[in-house]
Amino acid sequence: MKGLHEMLQRFSGITPPEILIRREGVPIIEKIIGTKMESRSVLYQQKTIFIQGPSVLKHVVSLKKEELLEELRKQFPSIPIHDIR
Repeated sequence: MKGLHEMLQRFSGITPPEILIRREGVPIIEKIIGTKMESRSVLYQQKTIFIQGPSVLKHVVSLKKEELLEELRKQFPSIPIHDIR
């Protein structure tokens, strides 16, 4: 009989989308917008990435929105990303 640990082992590599985007998506966003960001300033909720920061940063994100979405969708094909704000 298998133990509980053995049954749940297949779920050990699953990472929630928000943590994955914070860890691997922030460097992509930093590269495109050209400034440093803290990983905690990025939120992923309901297929939308929210950037928290000064209005200048948000304006740059809105100007480069299509490029950001394209790169993030390439990096995370299994995570639905519809918008970035």
